[in-house]
Amino acid sequence: MIADTRDLPEDHLYSKERKLIEEIKKELAEGRRCQVFAVYTQKHDVTARLQRILNNEGIRAAVLRASVDTSKREAWHAKQLEDGAQVVISHPKLVETGLDLLDFPTIVFYESGYSLHTLRQASRRSWRIGERRPVR
Repeated sequence: MIADTRDLPEDHLYSKERKLIEEIKKELAEGRRCQVFAVYTQKHDVTARLQRILNNEGIRAAVLRASVDTSKREAWHAKQLEDGAQVVISHPKLVETGLDLLDFPTIVFYESGYSLHTLRQASRRSWRIGERRPVR
């Protein structure tokens, strides 16, 4: 029988979450900010949980939400960088077009979803003209 996650202690981490923390810490140690993509952002808001988990590990994480107008997302990212964010978490559709994420050379698909088009578009946000570091 699978346990209901609501019965788990607040500090319980799944193995996938532990691996995410490990990977992000490794990238941050190399001076590489990370963009994390998660698709379950409504009924079970994974982005809020990931933000809490990363913040508890001393990693400064911010969540880009759909409530941020498309025309203001680049400025939103700049503000997060100014505030010291090391990781930005979002649904991949939110950065699908018109956004350059040159400051986030590491991309992590925590959840990829079913649309290959969205996956490809989101993954190309860091692969831009002017990129100075290899994108992982």
